[in-house]
Amino acid sequence: MNRRDLLAGLGGGLLFPGAASAQQRRYQFDPNGDRTLLRLSGAATALKTQAAISPQSLVAKRMTTARAMAPLAMAGMPPRAADALLRLFFASSQAFVGHVESQTPIIGYYSPTLDFWWLTLWSKDAAPVATASKLLPGRALIAGPSGVAPDSPRWQSGLRLQTAIEALRQAANGARTAFYSEFAVDAALPPTLFQRLASGAAEQLILHRRLAVYAKAIVAFAGDARAYPVYDRLLKALNTAAPAAPAGLTAEARQTFTVVAGVPQLLRTRLSPVAALPIQDGWLVASANPVSGRYLLLTAFRPGLAEPLQRLALVDLAGPGRKAA
Repeated sequence: MNRRDLLAGLGGGLLFPGAASAQQRRYQFDPNGDRTLLRLSGAATALKTQAAISPQSLVAKRMTTARAMAPLAMAGMPPRAADALLRLFFASSQAFVGHVESQTPIIGYYSPTLDFWWLTLWSKDAAPVATASKLLPGRALIAGPSGVAPDSPRWQSGLRLQTAIEALRQAANGARTAFYSEFAVDAALPPTLFQRLASGAAEQLILHRRLAVYAKAIVAFAGDARAYPVYDRLLKALNTAAPAAPAGLTAEARQTFTVVAGVPQLLRTRLSPVAALPIQDGWLVASANPVSGRYLLLTAFRPGLAEPLQRLALVDLAGPGRKAA
């Protein structure tokens, strides 16, 4: 992977809203000039990509310590089942790098579909390793250590495509702003807030419940004989170098398909469902690329109609989103 692809793979993790310091501006506009940032960025992307395949393999591959993986543990669950659930988190996550000048840099992984953080402290070695971590609901960084997690991520509330787009963008933008407000990229001191943030069994339970809801819905969607074959053809088409719209899309959806097909192939291949929501007469499905957290593909299905894929939207979580067709 070249440098451009590596940085793109962070999915907006190197964007600094309101970057005030000269050093932040240097990182934002000339990231190739800092080897430490590049090394940590590469480690962040490598971990996300590997975890989207098998989270359980991270310790064996020396990307994390067992201590750092502990907050993600799912007691009593078979390893394959736990892997399947955690992949939904990592495939949908964005990575943000802070405190690059300190001896304990911090990398935050945030999933806007789950509205959850995995904050990780790293060694500053030639081959960085995550050494400690905390699991937090998205609200915790915004509201502080006493932040209360809502029952479900906000994007679920409207069960309409445009409502979901706006909520996901707001969640991603809010997370990025909150992270860099607390963990400046050029900070030289250790990230002291990390130690004060509460993370334990309660946070684990909230994440596990959200993951279970999505996994159950994805399985149900995969069993829909009308909608899922269209979805499968859509993903296969986007895996090609020159995608052609598959059958089963409305005229509006075909228009948006041309926009999605114009995204660099690295960012639209290997898409997989990371969340599914049953809506009136159909499904709302979010899909993500395991390498990049920049884009989410939202698809709205009504299986009872002749063209089940009614609408789709490419949501740019690093900036202004694209409206649904």
